[in-house]
Amino acid sequence: MFVSKMKQTKPLTRKLVSKKVNFWKKHLQLNPKWDISFILHSTSFELPEDCQNMEAYIDIELGYWDAEIHLNGPLVNDENIDNVIVHELLHIIVEPLDNFALMAIPEKYHDQIRIFAESMIENLIPGIMAGTKY
Repeated sequence: MFVSKMKQTKPLTRKLVSKKVNFWKKHLQLNPKWDISFILHSTSFELPEDCQNMEAYIDIELGYWDAEIHLNGPLVNDENIDNVIVHELLHIIVEPLDNFALMAIPEKYHDQIRIFAESMIENLIPGIMAGTKY
């Protein structure tokens, strides 16, 4: 009989998420200017329908230096939490450029601009996380 030795992941706690958000906020030098909160959703159904398959999303209010991360509890765990938080926090950094591109480019290209922003963020994550000790 073959027994799988898959590593078990731990469910997230508010305490762990808070520690991770604060760590990465400081590491990305978003401290103390940005007020960043989070909501840890226990089910995907608590999220908007178009976000239920996403690990997380962020609402950003640039003019108020305010952001709220929405974490999809069933899809985020202790294995991917750092990557998810860094991804969402990087949206804060690229948001001004993203908004400028959306204003400057005709609407028919807006989906492409969003794809470019996501690609840029995903390509930045390994370098940002490399060698960082939590």
